[in-house]
Amino acid sequence: MGADEASKSAEKKAAGYSGRFLVRMPSELHEQLALKAERQQVSLNRYVTDTLSSSVGLNGSQAQAGKEPSKAVRPRTLRMALVTNLAVVVVAGVVAVVLLVLALQRGI
Repeated sequence: MGADEASKSAEKKAAGYSGRFLVRMPSELHEQLALKAERQQVSLNRYVTDTLSSSVGLNGSQAQAGKEPSKAVRPRTLRMALVTNLAVVVVAGVVAVVLLVLALQRGI
């Protein structure tokens, strides 16, 4: 690396990065990314940021310029918690019905 290239690199680092850049891509790729983001119930920007962050070893929420890690529950985590809760309630209901039937059969 020449002295001129080194000074340009130092200037670029000193100026910092805006956190914004334009990416041109095939429409098919744009569609697939948008569909995956929709399935995960996040914005396309968030999905792409998280995906790129994980590819370079960063946490997606920390990679956003100047932001602390998000403490919000992700929709997928919330969905899993609700499904687990529903399963527990259904099992408890089945156990209650079985116990009620047994109690009625024994005349209790």
